Amino acid sequence: MIYVWSRRNPNVVINLLEIFQVRAAYLPYCIVLLMLLFGSSLKYDIIGIIAGHLYYYLEDVVPNLPETEGIKVLTPPKLIVQICEYLHIHDFRLNEEDLIFE
Repeated sequence: MIYVWSRRNPNVVINLLEIFQVRAAYLPYCIVLLMLLFGSSLKYDIIGIIAGHLYYYLEDVVPNLPETEGIKVLTPPKLIVQICEYLHIHDFRLNEEDLIFE
């Protein structure tokens, strides 16, 4: 989730440990570096970056390419869509005015 957020908001400045300021585009890599410095396993962090990149590419990049314009690769199952419609759960993505970090 951090990877996808950082790709969608690359210019937001993040304060890490009240010491470093980094742009959101570099946040996942800074977290991996911190985990390396603290001696933690990097396996799950790197898997998260790979999964986040795959999701970001399929959800945000592929539909905007000229060759695949409008094609949605990741679509939810119809049962989930029907349940969300029944419960009146709609798309809750943030709008431009909802961003509080700018």
